[in-house]
Amino acid sequence: MPSISIVQQYAIPPDQPGGTRHYEFARLFTSLGWTSEIIASDFSHHEKRFFRRNATNKRRSLRVNEEGVHFRYFWIPTYDRNGPRRSFSMMWFSIRAFLHVICSPSDVIYASSPHIFCCLSTYAAARIRQRCFVFEVRDLWPEHFAAVRIGSEDELEYKVMGAIANLLYRRSDLVVIFARGSTETVLSRGGTADRIFLLDGVDTAGLPIRVPKRNLPERTQIVYMGTLGAMYGIQMALDACVILRARGITNFDITFVGDGSDKRELQEFVTSEQLDNIHFRDPIPKAEVARTLIEFDAGLLMFLPSSLFSFGISPQKLFDYMSVNLPVISNVQGDLSRIVKEANAGVVSDGATAEALADAIQEMVNPANYDHVRFQGGREYIDAHANRAALTRQLAERLQLLADV
Repeated sequence: MPSISIVQQYAIPPDQPGGTRHYEFARLFTSLGWTSEIIASDFSHHEKRFFRRNATNKRRSLRVNEEGVHFRYFWIPTYDRNGPRRSFSMMWFSIRAFLHVICSPSDVIYASSPHIFCCLSTYAAARIRQRCFVFEVRDLWPEHFAAVRIGSEDELEYKVMGAIANLLYRRSDLVVIFARGSTETVLSRGGTADRIFLLDGVDTAGLPIRVPKRNLPERTQIVYMGTLGAMYGIQMALDACVILRARGITNFDITFVGDGSDKRELQEFVTSEQLDNIHFRDPIPKAEVARTLIEFDAGLLMFLPSSLFSFGISPQKLFDYMSVNLPVISNVQGDLSRIVKEANAGVVSDGATAEALADAIQEMVNPANYDHVRFQGGREYIDAHANRAALTRQLAERLQLLADV
């Protein structure tokens, strides 16, 4: 029976807020006859608290069966924002992951970014153990770091992360990507086409499908589900609402479901601008996401202007929206724009500005444009082109061959 260890500091079970891709991934591998475990920390990045340990087992590693998936949780130093303490926690986790993997009997070591440091440490452990190593690239590093930090390629941190990425792209047995546009970057940094595997989409098994209203509701209910951070363009969406109010368009509400470092500042802006159609909810467990999404009329997806976001990202929330046939309003250009248009799944703005986003929202909420079957191609597209269960089966076959070499 083949076995796999999945290393991702921020992996969570479905009763916690945030993405559960690695839980779903491990569950699918288990259903295919693999023995799987997830190596993570039970310190929630979203809520800044431990969710599985108490005072009596404060620093012990915990092995917990999470609805059929085995998690190995490590204690890490806590942090409340991005900065030195978070960097220290990354390094701590990387060392713990190395020490665990060096003793692991798993046939395949599967490490995910972010962050790239645990990928490096587990790569070293896998090579010492002479095991198959897979580098999963959720975000392109160091390109993502530079885009978020608006940093320079001359910075030491950028150069160090670039050197680590180059090593992993060249030496990994397989590089798993989530955005087709990432292929060019991987190749330019030393990867080869025969060692790249595209794994995107959603496992739609058991997910509900939103039933569109035959008539446009008096107020269109729009939702944003995810992190409330600067790079996600939340302030841009609020600015778009101010623009729409000036145009006399107020027949919609936007509910932001999530948490993040900018949440308080965003709430203060909403209060100061008296944006009565903007609402905030606390993050919800992943298991409740689909049931929550089908209550709304459209889903919002934004990023700040950056060339990286046109090719190097594959945000889970886009596929979450599409998987339940929730129409999408987005400002993201490039590959994601192509997916939304090809799937007939929503409206994409002409640019990444508040004015352009306001135009896209206006198009979605305009009663004159309403058709209850409009933008209902998301689920069909996912099932045909981005069914994660089918892709995971293909990946398992690929890894079985590599593990047998």
